[in-house]
Amino acid sequence: MIKGENIWNVSSVVDCYNCVSVMTLLPMGAYDAYKLKGDLTLRYGREGEVFLPLGSGEEIPVKESHIVYADEEKICCWLWNHRGSRLCAVTADTKEAYFFVDAAQESGARDVEKALDLLSRHLEAIGCKVKAKGIINKATPQALDV
Repeated sequence: MIKGENIWNVSSVVDCYNCVSVMTLLPMGAYDAYKLKGDLTLRYGREGEVFLPLGSGEEIPVKESHIVYADEEKICCWLWNHRGSRLCAVTADTKEAYFFVDAAQESGARDVEKALDLLSRHLEAIGCKVKAKGIINKATPQALDV
């Protein structure tokens, strides 16, 4: 991540998926699996929800028109993969994570598949074990159980 004139890192895993995101020009997000409650769902925001962004103490009111990733308790990512939450962020202590790559059009599925392959190779190169990967879309709305 770039902040001011300095480049800083969070962890090798976060640096890895951020680099792959830049290389592929596709938005990516990651969530610490142990900080999630129940299923992670892509949906519209709900009245009264707030988003707690990573790197900030602010609370952002969620509008019903906002597309969010949410688990049973909280907003995990706001405006597709635009901004992650501090409540489920991957840190240096994360043991297991879920990664998401967004493409707005069905035609982007091949690019997403390539990005997942690239991400998998780079994660394995830094010592991570990739358990599963797949594409979620209208025809296949649920992920693989891992």
